Amino acid sequence: HMIEEANPELKEFFLLIVNTIISRNRLAHNKLKAKKLIVVLCYIIAGLHNKFVNQFKLEIRLYLAASGTTWEAIDIMSNLGFLACGKTIADFQKKIQTIHLKLKITFQKRGIAYTFTM
Repeated sequence: HMIEEANPELKEFFLLIVNTIISRNRLAHNKLKAKKLIVVLCYIIAGLHNKFVNQFKLEIRLYLAASGTTWEAIDIMSNLGFLACGKTIADFQKKIQTIHLKLKITFQKRGIAYTFTM
């Protein structure tokens, strides 16, 4: 009922999934357990969707930052929900810089020539 209360238009969708997956011959107790598993599955799918959407927003923002777009313009797009927030980008850039520095030091210690292309 939580899904239906939170989003009434999903009521028919949830019933469709339940009727498709759960056999009518199951016992009431088993039907209830199966419905709970379906809810968990829906949350997992939603989480995966959010993960990929957030990754896409991060990649767009990194591209815009690298191509010279002003931070003000990027922040406006972020506030509209199109991009990841500025702190996320700054943290990601610091992570990339740290990894690059570690690789550079490792290669220099071993006398290996390296080239990074971005």
